Amino acid sequence: MHLRDRTLVVPPFRLERNGQAYASGAELEIDLTAVRPGRYRVLAVQNFHVEDTNPNLDECVAGVFLAGAFVGFTYCALLGVALLRFFWDPSLVFAQLAYQCEQEERLPEAVALYDFALSIRPDDVVLLYNRGTMYSRLGQYSEAIDDFDKAISVDPKYAPAYSNRAGTYLEVDDFASAIDDYNRAVSLDPKDAVTLNSRGNLHASLGDLASALADFDRSISLDQTDPMVYSNRGATYSKLGDGRRAIEDYGSAIELNPNYANSYANRAFAYYKLGEYEMGIADCDRGLALRPDHAATYSNRGLCHAALGDSARAAADFRRALELPCPPIVREEALEGLRALGSQGADLREEPQPPYHLGLAPEEGERLVH
Repeated sequence: MHLRDRTLVVPPFRLERNGQAYASGAELEIDLTAVRPGRYRVLAVQNFHVEDTNPNLDECVAGVFLAGAFVGFTYCALLGVALLRFFWDPSLVFAQLAYQCEQEERLPEAVALYDFALSIRPDDVVLLYNRGTMYSRLGQYSEAIDDFDKAISVDPKYAPAYSNRAGTYLEVDDFASAIDDYNRAVSLDPKDAVTLNSRGNLHASLGDLASALADFDRSISLDQTDPMVYSNRGATYSKLGDGRRAIEDYGSAIELNPNYANSYANRAFAYYKLGEYEMGIADCDRGLALRPDHAATYSNRGLCHAALGDSARAAADFRRALELPCPPIVREEALEGLRALGSQGADLREEPQPPYHLGLAPEEGERLVH
């Protein structure tokens, strides 16, 4: 699927629904120039082959997509002398194509297709939720919150809408609204391990470590296969000064996902705080082999080298950390490490810092443990 000027070109596709399969053997072209906010009109004529276990329905028909501001099902009209054979909801096609675009990281096209689907079924809670999720991923947070609001107004008990609206509130630093939404989502679906993990991250970021630990414990009790929850609980134990439990949790995260570099960086820092510097350096080396642009890993290795008296390697690591995008706490750690090295870190000229977005994404949130 791709855009050609203002025309959305959809390749041949096949959609199964209620025992029937709808297949298009040619491209579908949707003219986007006629689209206006709040009202959508699309007309596209295609040849369809309808397959069903009933051989009487196995025939070629000419179908017309009519996507407008209708509620409920839309008719699939037959051209020429063909008769109307069945009801058909084209919003399902648009939703399926939108999902395909999402999988291909073509988010603007996904939003456009959800627009068409919602023009047919404007009160579909799942379509509203999905489009809101796309808006949030595109950084269009106001539009995302609006869609989640609409989804919740349609179904006040739809827990995912609260959870994703909470994540969107985090992006605009509305932490109070985020925690309220996470609480509501958990009350509606207390067995949602992902939402419990997300709420735990927020609690940890706000300094409520006891609540964070409780959420991570509950999340792990529901799903023992998510390495991020172990890594996040490890970060919480590290903040609480329990280095051994932190190392144990980081180890569990690494077992589940040996290719996640941040778990090595975090475990290295835990080793550093326990005075096990060689172990910390070994973990940093593993982490940098996976992610050579991670400033926190360089800073952590610099701390371990400095503790072992290897000033040259420590200074090189601190300087490399400062060359990369990093959160303020890591930058200050690297600068302080250079100051402590004396002559090895004498030149501390401030150079332009690469941009860094300090959000609450798990991979960066879990790093802020000191």
